[in-house]
Amino acid sequence: MARSRNIKPGFFVNDGLVELNFATRLLFVGLWTIADRDGRLEDRPKKIKIAVFPADDVDMDAMLQALHDAAFVLRYEVGGFRYIQVTNWAKHQNPHHTEKASEIPGINGEITVKARIEPKESQKQDGGNPADSLLLIPDSLTKSPRKPRAASLEITLSEYLAICKTDGKKPVPDDHHIRAYCRDAGITDDMRQIAWLVFKDRHQTNPKAKKYIDWPAAFANSIKDRWYRLWNVNAEGHADWSPTGLQEKRVIETRMNVTKGPEHAPA
Repeated sequence: MARSRNIKPGFFVNDGLVELNFATRLLFVGLWTIADRDGRLEDRPKKIKIAVFPADDVDMDAMLQALHDAAFVLRYEVGGFRYIQVTNWAKHQNPHHTEKASEIPGINGEITVKARIEPKESQKQDGGNPADSLLLIPDSLTKSPRKPRAASLEITLSEYLAICKTDGKKPVPDDHHIRAYCRDAGITDDMRQIAWLVFKDRHQTNPKAKKYIDWPAAFANSIKDRWYRLWNVNAEGHADWSPTGLQEKRVIETRMNVTKGPEHAPA
């Protein structure tokens, strides 16, 4: 159901946005109106087209990917379902305090629960720019039961690897979809293994490293969204090592004495 949202003058002159075609820029605004309180929505191109461009012949999937590539949205997957997160949502949007809480998991698999602000409290607690008046579309005023936080299920990568070792399981199961994705995307086994080692290093050496509920899903997202820019896609659609990837590969191989045993592979 559509919702009332903010649009600021700077939108029309944003350096990155003006590089996109007119329809894609209009789509970006349309996504705001169908995104939930946390700027998330299901990544279902056909459904989005019906909501935003019901009478136009557009390539919705390509337009969504263009917004993703330009970092205006993030397309991600949790538990086999695909979603979209509008980036910098809280910076530009200020949903009404009675709007229904998000039921879509974030990129780390957690469902964000934000306490409802009582009407008498300062609007500043709801954001710097009041976005909606009380004359909202009825759907956005619908209340829903508060959902429990899943934070207690979040663990560090070190904790997850320890559990895998105790249970005798691979950190990334053999049947995980990311393996088929890499094959179809032209990402080699060597690239996937180096990506795992870089991913593992970042999350075990950084004292502020994030915690996740589903670590295989987090790793899969790091592959799909090229968090570490280890490869580029050539004109034929296959992955080639980037300069950053070659550097990381050399460092890892030097540290491992060019030994790539099962212990080092992405399970």
